[in-house]
Amino acid sequence: MNCVILDDEPFAHHVLSHYISQHPSMKITAQFRNAVEAFEYLSKNKIDLLFLDIEMPLVNGLDFLKP
Repeated sequence: MNCVILDDEPFAHHVLSHYISQHPSMKITAQFRNAVEAFEYLSKNKIDLLFLDIEMPLVNGLDFLKP
């Protein structure tokens, strides 16, 4: 299962990476701290699961999901 982490907090990346690494079927394919870079990546790559922060500067996580 290909996963992407999108969160502006470095500690959240650390915690999520730790828990994801405990599941051999899950692989982190990318990590982002801003929505612009993540959007570009996601438009070109297929993923199975997105760990998305809701409260981020500039682009709210829920707004990020809107088409």
